[in-house]
Amino acid sequence: MKKCAFTLAEVLITLGIIGVVAALTLNVLINNVRQMVLKNQFKTAYNLIVNSIEKTYSDIGYIPECSYGYASTSSSLLFGDCTTFHNHVFDNLKVAKHCENNSYQNRCISDIKGHDTVAMSGDANLSEEDARARFASRGCMRENEIKTKNPAYVLENGTVIMVYKCGTMSSTIPIYLIDTNGMKGPNKWGYDVFDFYIYKNKLVCYTNTFEKGGVKCSDYAKYVK
Repeated sequence: MKKCAFTLAEVLITLGIIGVVAALTLNVLINNVRQMVLKNQFKTAYNLIVNSIEKTYSDIGYIPECSYGYASTSSSLLFGDCTTFHNHVFDNLKVAKHCENNSYQNRCISDIKGHDTVAMSGDANLSEEDARARFASRGCMRENEIKTKNPAYVLENGTVIMVYKCGTMSSTIPIYLIDTNGMKGPNKWGYDVFDFYIYKNKLVCYTNTFEKGGVKCSDYAKYVK
């Protein structure tokens, strides 16, 4: 009776193939788990802010005139209600730490890019001067301003909410930068960093800024509606 056996070379080749398949499968699984975690962090932070906004409306007994889409004129965003709205929103959130400025130095925020430096990282031909000029109208969203001028609020669950200080709170509708997991990382746009504003009393994505490999804010937002 003829015996059937494998040579050492055949065994090694088989093990090698199994190893490659396992490695590829493991990378896919790790990536899927990471995306699920980031998506859930986005959903948690989003719902937390939405609930705070809705509670604010209930607490003060009316909907303040502090929402894009309801401007009295197309050229004016002077709404005195924004101070009331802003203060109540953060009163309803469990704030563990507040930095009025120098938020990066005071460790309220992580080392995140601004809209200008994200643009530079995606375009090798874009100079720092050109990036500053491109975002001149959104100076408060440039990296230096984010780290030194904008107030930030660290919530008890680690979520960080920063208010773009493009004007005074009494003269502009707030636009928020959200880091869904604070210092944990990866601290990148389209992963755990997004920005939002209030449009017709609803929280919506402000920009779809994202770094390489990231996901647009509006794509994540589909999962919370």
